[in-house]
Amino acid sequence: DYSDKSAIFVEYAGNSLDYDQQFDRNGYERSSDGYDLRGGISWDMTGVLTGDLYMQYISQDYDDPRFKSIDGFGIGANLDWTPTELTSINVRFNNAPQETTQTDASGYYSSLYSARIQHELRRNILLNARVSYTDNDYEYSPSGIDPGFDVGEAFRLNETKVTRAGFGVSYLISRHFNLSGGYIYEKQTADNNFFEYKTNRFFITLGGEL
Repeated sequence: DYSDKSAIFVEYAGNSLDYDQQFDRNGYERSSDGYDLRGGISWDMTGVLTGDLYMQYISQDYDDPRFKSIDGFGIGANLDWTPTELTSINVRFNNAPQETTQTDASGYYSSLYSARIQHELRRNILLNARVSYTDNDYEYSPSGIDPGFDVGEAFRLNETKVTRAGFGVSYLISRHFNLSGGYIYEKQTADNNFFEYKTNRFFITLGGEL
């Protein structure tokens, strides 16, 4: 029965961010308080398809009165699909306020879209591929920050879009150790080309757990 494997939920999470130094290098107080209120539905369809879908309201208020608060409604979702015993697919969407050290900005509102597939080539060899897209909108006070500190339009950043794609392989050496490696491509575009970049990263990691 589907109704036995679905549930409605409501969650509330508060946060308080306190920096060791009261003021940053430009004289701003970046400590803040906020909360995330969300409600939605989660489900489990015979273990093959599980996930959740929710609505949320996010608010983050900064100690510095010159900074604009970050708040607004959003939606989030997480879906896990296991089409075979050897393959799993995860699709996720989430939005949330994030901290920044960008001059004049209180923070940014980030929306993430991602997908990941993993396949068990052998019992101890796992292959994976992933892709994600992030849209970041920076928040500034309507009247701007104190002109004495304003960086001006030449270095003003309003929006960035980050695209990532990569693949990897994990080798399970034993029950307690694993070796992973792969490649990640990342590209950031922005309304100000001063902040645009492209990177190619190769990585190897050795992991362990007790």
